[in-house]
Amino acid sequence: MVKHNVEIAGIVRETWSTALDRPNLEESSDFFVAGGHSLVASRMMYILRERLGTKISMRTLFENPTLGAFTNAVCQKMSLDGEEFID
Repeated sequence: MVKHNVEIAGIVRETWSTALDRPNLEESSDFFVAGGHSLVASRMMYILRERLGTKISMRTLFENPTLGAFTNAVCQKMSLDGEEFID
């Protein structure tokens, strides 16, 4: 599966926006400050796994709670897992 960083970022942003019911998230938006909690996070991780084709751990979210940091961590994980994508 080939995904571009821009495509991954769009999927992550859309998933966060939907899960948090917040359409205007910034790169610095914090998942937990924006109203996220463990149940929302669990549902969001399931959706991301379905859309990206790779499992993202809850730990990734707890260690990278802002949209920008989380997106970077997801891209890095996909790269380490051998997923091919192009900037």
